[in-house]
Amino acid sequence: KLDKRADVPVVGDVPSGLYAPRFPSLANAGPLLSPALTIAVVTYILTINVGKAVASKHDLAVDANQELLALAAMSLIGAVTGSCVPSGSFSRTALIADLQAESFLHNLFSAVLIILVCLFLTAPLFYLPKAVLASIIFLALKNMMNFTRCKELYKLSKSEWAQWMGAAP
Repeated sequence: KLDKRADVPVVGDVPSGLYAPRFPSLANAGPLLSPALTIAVVTYILTINVGKAVASKHDLAVDANQELLALAAMSLIGAVTGSCVPSGSFSRTALIADLQAESFLHNLFSAVLIILVCLFLTAPLFYLPKAVLASIIFLALKNMMNFTRCKELYKLSKSEWAQWMGAAP
């Protein structure tokens, strides 16, 4: 009961269960078309940037066409299952890269684990401090930061360093 005794922000209520697959209503499709296209383009750009950032660190290649097809497939599946907009999560990608997962089985394992948590473990998450979630993300991201390049760029050009700091993932 950290939220009451120590005034620590906790996750709070997490609904349990899974959404039943169903086709979405197209009644509001007209007004949502422009924002949906904007979200799709921004999501695609962010996903490619995350992929390229991780690929450059691990000497890999990113196929933009494959990423677009994957996002489209996830969006179609998400439309009938009530999921949020798919995108390349920098923190999750950093964690997977840090763990050196080389097969797609980690996605299957993650999906099964998330399903089990959604079905059976949402009640205990109520008192989980939000700081715990933030620390997990921070630990995954800290290994993706390139502090050596930051120091080199600062010595070379302060204005270039400022631009890099504003744009660096």
